[in-house]
Amino acid sequence: MEKLGDVEYGYQSDANGVTINMQILWKGQDIKNLLPFLLRQSKLVRPLDLYDRSSKRLHFNPEVQKICNDIFPIFAEIRKKDIYASGSMASHLFEQFTDCWNRLLYQGQDILGIRVWEYALEITEKWEAQN
Repeated sequence: MEKLGDVEYGYQSDANGVTINMQILWKGQDIKNLLPFLLRQSKLVRPLDLYDRSSKRLHFNPEVQKICNDIFPIFAEIRKKDIYASGSMASHLFEQFTDCWNRLLYQGQDILGIRVWEYALEITEKWEAQN
């Protein structure tokens, strides 16, 4: 495992160069458990017009953005050694949003499911604009 700030990360590449055994820890906690847990804490912000489905919003735990901002720099470090592993590790991070998205879709909350990905992209865009 390598360390960058509060983030520890590790991965392996198989004989074909495919990135396997990816792990990202933030302050010692595996993001495979931590991010889905924090995303499940999202709160629905009800619109004034209860029949207006398009204005539904979710309020996400601000810790999610902090974690992502701490993790993003590792992709640049990994990219110096292996561009494919960098992409795989980024995918590993964003896969952690899938559980929340699937849960909302299963509940028929498709608009809120879209909000999950809008939030993930918003975090990424803000970080990229500042770095």
